[in-house]
Amino acid sequence: MLFSRLAALRILRRIQRVLSEARDQCLKAVSVTKMIRRDLEVAAEFDIHVPISELLHRLSITGHILVVLPHNDNYVVFVPSMENTNLTFLAVL
Repeated sequence: MLFSRLAALRILRRIQRVLSEARDQCLKAVSVTKMIRRDLEVAAEFDIHVPISELLHRLSITGHILVVLPHNDNYVVFVPSMENTNLTFLAVL
């Protein structure tokens, strides 16, 4: 009886640790999402005073790539090309 109670407590502590780590990861993801959303809202209000071709040329020169957002067609998003392999970052977008 004592053994099973100790084993159960050990299992519950492990589950608590796993859930705590998952909670921390979720909070980080929510924080990043809020930051990106704020940036997108600012960018959406940004007024461009150069021809689109020049803007695209400058983005190309600086190594930015277009990210297609499957859930939102209202935004055009460019990110630095080094973020191309950062799947976590891209998934948050």
